[in-house]
Amino acid sequence: MNFLSNLSTKSLVSFIVGVGTGVTVYIIYDVVKNRRKCKEVDYYETTIQLNEYMCLHYAKEQDFDYPDLLPVNGLYFPLRCAQVCLDFCSQRGRALDVGCAVGRSSFELARGFSDVLAIDYSQRFVDAGSQLVRDGEMEYVILEEGVCGKTATALVDSDIERSRVKFMKGDACNLPYSIGTFDCILAANLICRLQNPLSFLGRVFSLLNPDGILVLTTPFTWSSKFTPQDLWLGGTYDNNVDSKSSFTELKKILEVDFELLETRDMPFLLKETRRKHQWTVSLCSVWRLKMAH
Repeated sequence: MNFLSNLSTKSLVSFIVGVGTGVTVYIIYDVVKNRRKCKEVDYYETTIQLNEYMCLHYAKEQDFDYPDLLPVNGLYFPLRCAQVCLDFCSQRGRALDVGCAVGRSSFELARGFSDVLAIDYSQRFVDAGSQLVRDGEMEYVILEEGVCGKTATALVDSDIERSRVKFMKGDACNLPYSIGTFDCILAANLICRLQNPLSFLGRVFSLLNPDGILVLTTPFTWSSKFTPQDLWLGGTYDNNVDSKSSFTELKKILEVDFELLETRDMPFLLKETRRKHQWTVSLCSVWRLKMAH
């Protein structure tokens, strides 16, 4: 009954009226489930999301309006994430940028690492990153108001060896063993957007070389739109009484295999329109794989 997914609500109701009541509930459930699934899968495939993330990754300070009001500490977030990796990782062989989006951090990692694998679940994001590897630039639109915007150009710095970076579509909750191991893994604003964060966190230690570095940033903005509530690390009540801290739970999970080196607050600014921005503070935590591994 795939054709039902294309029906309007009015047509769907008309169709159901003509069907026996014994299958009515199933039809409604199946169509609504598939519509929701499509909506979830398509969220990061839209042109709006692509442009917003191109702006987050590649826009310069002069691309923003209201310079006297601009929270400049939120700019260049992907660059700052990569710099944390470079500051803490003395081994500079391979790096993995998982949840790389459109790749600014991936290219910045290539300043120090000889090989960078950039993985994202969104094909649109991966295609954009691959175009930047090929051409070193890509046009995008900074939305101003309604459907109107201005064209901007994302540029990869000429002193970055773009051939060191490879983009690949993949699921952070089911990373293939064929990708090998790494000296550094960056997962920026990823874990609270995963279907099952524990699947990723339980796998990540096996992807690191001895003394490998893991850099996580997350604002812990849990949403059932992305993660079922029973799989959130925190942000819920334990036995309906005590609130669970996401970072406390994260430490319980990672401290088995990792040593916590540092935490810091890292703000970022996501521009939606000329007059609307999201200013968010991620918690950055830096972890070193314990020698026992």
